[in-house]
Amino acid sequence: MAALTSSLARATGTGVRLEPMFGRHETFPPRAGWFKKIYDGVTANPDVFVGDEATLALGVGKNMVRSMRYWAGAAALVWPRRVSRTETLRPTHFADVIFSDDGWDPYLENPSTLWLLHWQMMGPGSHLPVWHFAFTDYQRTDFTVDMLSADAVKGLSTLYGFEKAITASSVRRDTECLVHTYARRLNDRILIDDSLACPFRALGILEGAPGRSGTYRFVVGRKAGLSAELILFAALDFAARNAGVTQSVSLGRLARAPMSPGTVFKLDEDALLEALTVAALDHRHITVVDTAGLSALQFMRDPGELALEVLNAHFNSTRKRMSHLGDESFTLPLAVKELHA
Repeated sequence: MAALTSSLARATGTGVRLEPMFGRHETFPPRAGWFKKIYDGVTANPDVFVGDEATLALGVGKNMVRSMRYWAGAAALVWPRRVSRTETLRPTHFADVIFSDDGWDPYLENPSTLWLLHWQMMGPGSHLPVWHFAFTDYQRTDFTVDMLSADAVKGLSTLYGFEKAITASSVRRDTECLVHTYARRLNDRILIDDSLACPFRALGILEGAPGRSGTYRFVVGRKAGLSAELILFAALDFAARNAGVTQSVSLGRLARAPMSPGTVFKLDEDALLEALTVAALDHRHITVVDTAGLSALQFMRDPGELALEVLNAHFNSTRKRMSHLGDESFTLPLAVKELHA
């Protein structure tokens, strides 16, 4: 599959190429039901986002059609991912495995699916540079929209080389959309039915700072609904993305390095160690070791292959426990690798 490249894209230390795209969401965070609707629409008609029939086919207004097309690429549900006016789309294998009618979780009933989508949206070929900066390189825990916007303008230029592609106003719109995507509390007011407006608010990863109107903070530590198996998958996937990682990766790196599970999921070392220790017990080629007080995740086979095995086992197991999709087994031989191309 063709690599995602751009004259402005910059490979970071983790081998991630970011697309310098801003404001394409039309101010809308992804809505509940959009991902399944996107998948079904593209499967039935590769040109579903093009032409006057798009609003009828998708059941939304023109601005939301454009927003849905953007989130389709951002979540790696379609190929090509980049927004274009004249394109023929196809669902990715990643989208097939999750959102087909007999897929892992077409209606987002499993919390692991949202965490997996969140992980992939921050990964290789990311179309969310402001999100990527905020989750992987930003040093503040508490911030306002103005603070994050100003810091992102600087960071996107100095870290990613996007100085010719950004404006302060577009970065601010992305910052506002980021807050509305994840924050469970806005302006000291708890939002009712948050997950219906945007399912990612259910992750509990960002909240309003109590008593400080307009200030938000990342919630660092253990997360309800984030399984140990998905954390293990992300740790192995992180190792696979890094060419210098061979047989082990330190807990400190998994907690603090850009694009690590610790930064993307906002986990501290204690939460990571607990999850990895528990999840590794079920996989004979993976173990957590402690040498002179320093913990590390050790693997005896290719971490990319192990990541896929962990992911398959987790979703097939939870799918059976949920008992609404039957016993047919899915495999994911290409889903993660195609996103890393």
